[in-house]
Amino acid sequence: MLKSLGIKNLGIIDGLSVEFGSGLNILTGETGAGKSMILSALNLVLGERADSETIRRGAQIASAEAVFEAEGIKTAAEVFREQDIVPEEGEYLIRRAIQREGKGKTLVNGNAINVSALKRAGETMVDIHGQHQHQALLRKDTHLWWLDNYLDLEGEAKKVSTLLSNTKRLQSELDGLLKKQNDMEAQKDFLEFRADELEKADIKPSEEEKLENEHKKLASADKIQATGSEIFSELYESDSSVISAIEKFAKEMEKLKSADGFFDEYSKIFSEAAAQLSDAAMEIKSFCSGVENDPARMEALESRMALLEKLKRKYKTDLPGLLELLESTKRELGSIENFDEERESLQTKVENSRNELQGAAVKLHKKRLKGIAAFKKEVQKELKDLNMPSGAFDVEITLPPNAPEDEKSFELDGKKTKIFPHGFGWFQFLFSANVGQPPKPLAKIASGGEISRVMLALKTATGKVQPVPILVFDEVDAGIGGKTADMVGEKLKKLSKNCQIFCITHLPQIARQADSHYVVAKETVNISTVVTIEKLDDKGRIEELARMGAGKVVTDAARKHAEEMISK
Repeated sequence: MLKSLGIKNLGIIDGLSVEFGSGLNILTGETGAGKSMILSALNLVLGERADSETIRRGAQIASAEAVFEAEGIKTAAEVFREQDIVPEEGEYLIRRAIQREGKGKTLVNGNAINVSALKRAGETMVDIHGQHQHQALLRKDTHLWWLDNYLDLEGEAKKVSTLLSNTKRLQSELDGLLKKQNDMEAQKDFLEFRADELEKADIKPSEEEKLENEHKKLASADKIQATGSEIFSELYESDSSVISAIEKFAKEMEKLKSADGFFDEYSKIFSEAAAQLSDAAMEIKSFCSGVENDPARMEALESRMALLEKLKRKYKTDLPGLLELLESTKRELGSIENFDEERESLQTKVENSRNELQGAAVKLHKKRLKGIAAFKKEVQKELKDLNMPSGAFDVEITLPPNAPEDEKSFELDGKKTKIFPHGFGWFQFLFSANVGQPPKPLAKIASGGEISRVMLALKTATGKVQPVPILVFDEVDAGIGGKTADMVGEKLKKLSKNCQIFCITHLPQIARQADSHYVVAKETVNISTVVTIEKLDDKGRIEELARMGAGKVVTDAARKHAEEMISK
């Protein structure tokens, strides 16, 4: 619900603010009083194009702000939520400012928002009829909603849309799998070669370090043997060996320990040192004599190290990387072998989904075709009540050209065609207001009043309200009067039970139905035009309806008649 609207420096409006009520809000006033600028302000906060020419003379900035109740605009709230904007105290305050120079500002609850996002939200909040703006009815993609609404097919239409999305998703998965399979099949020979090459290499996790260590040892074999012999000779074999000397000193101190206990401890140390050196000399001799200069083994080591280095360079990784590459290659080869099973499973799912979609879409289409006659008859009746006895209303159904014979096409009445998110074909309303004129698309109808009455007829025929919760009617009374005007007023009143309606009218027969009645007026104050909007009380309503019916001279009889109209 639109709770309030504030305007500043827009057109002839200096500044005004007004609070609105639920139900049917009627705006009346003399021609040129400023009612159209109020609509312009509403368009501005709904994201329509801003024109600096509409800024009031002498001002640099114009602005409009509106407060909407969040509960009634849930679809728009989703758009705002995408922009990280949430309601405050259950409301959205939308403010739009335009400047003569530079960019304007667009805010929702104090948060900046781009105009395109605001426009998307605005299209779901308010439908303005009469000025060819926000007229969802002129967009043929909205027409099918009315038919489905009348026939209570919204659930089945949603099911078709869901099934189509699911079918497309599964088909996309299958296409991706087939492409991947083709790519993998093309790589199969390479993968097999790589796996064979790495398997034959028989790489061990810590092999590289062991090879390097052994290579270093063999490269120093002669040096190791010579050094081992020299150490063993000097420590153990020569007449003046180190071990012989230490043993000799140990024995000498053993003799002296009776002279002084001091030598007892060091005699033991020298004896132990001699024993340890003797063991070390034997181990060194054993190790060094075992290191042989083996050219064949050396060649084998170097060949192995060269192979590993070649593989590392080729696949640009280290030894652990080569091992992982081997495993991943085996997995890829395994997945190629499992593709057939996975493909068959997906193909079955696609086929089942397509069959379900085909059945649901055909069933929905047949129900639509069967119900069109009753729908047209009901709308035609409503148009007659709205003083359009010669109005012709039709529903045009267009199917796309035959689709190619492939697995992605569907069948309708024996012909290959395409399924859209809404089902088969396109549905468009056609209308003619005059006898002898063939019905044409609504978008080609010039009269805003005619479009408004067609919409009103559709609204009344369906008995429900479309997802746009706020309707604005301008020119709905164009070319009508008397009984027809009463019928229009009654239909607006009926519609307002389910949504908030604003109607700008010059007819008292429509104005009498108001839940809230506002009069827009302008006057000159200090050589400046001032626009005001006032919510009328009961007495004010009688006076305004009397003026609308009588003209300049309002008589007591006119007032009495106005009072009777309101009390009906």
